[in-house]
Amino acid sequence: MKKTKAPKIVTIAILSLATVILWIIFSVVASITKPAELNIPPEVTEPINPTLDLTTLQSLSKKIYFSENSGIQTVITPTEEVVVEEVVQEIIEEIATESATLDNPATEQ
Repeated sequence: MKKTKAPKIVTIAILSLATVILWIIFSVVASITKPAELNIPPEVTEPINPTLDLTTLQSLSKKIYFSENSGIQTVITPTEEVVVEEVVQEIIEEIATESATLDNPATEQ
């Protein structure tokens, strides 16, 4: 039994297809592993001054500092205190009447 040989065009097409697939794979891998371009402003990349700025440190000590116990208090005056108390009272009354009707078997029919 004789083997039939594949035509040369089929062999060339298979090799071309393999080349294209490998080319695509390598392009995807190269684009994934490529480091991202960073747009860093030049002010950030400038070297900092290693000397200690004493005038700035002295000016910081002259600034006013308020602690929690410094005596400064913020007074908040409620403007609608009466309305809030009325709403709370209504809610308490509703809860009381609901619990009274649930506890009292005489009101159930």
